[in-house]
Amino acid sequence: MMQCIDDRLVKKNYELVADGVNRISEIERHLNIYVKNELFMGQTPPDHSNRRFYPTSCDIRNHMYRATIQYRHSCIDQENLQQKIEE
Repeated sequence: MMQCIDDRLVKKNYELVADGVNRISEIERHLNIYVKNELFMGQTPPDHSNRRFYPTSCDIRNHMYRATIQYRHSCIDQENLQQKIEE
């Protein structure tokens, strides 16, 4: 059965990319800590085979790419808006 990555992990992934993290292994490390220390603090975390909370490197790479594209367009849009305001 295919599971979607938890929305909170996707959001965290986007935040990490925005902060300049660009290595899959580093994002994976941050996400594992996030799941253990924030999402399931004081509880038993889910099994590591649960892709909803422990995405594969391919899943992480795909979300990193989406975040990069989103932020790239966001920066360009802001620059264009600033130019129009100055004109």
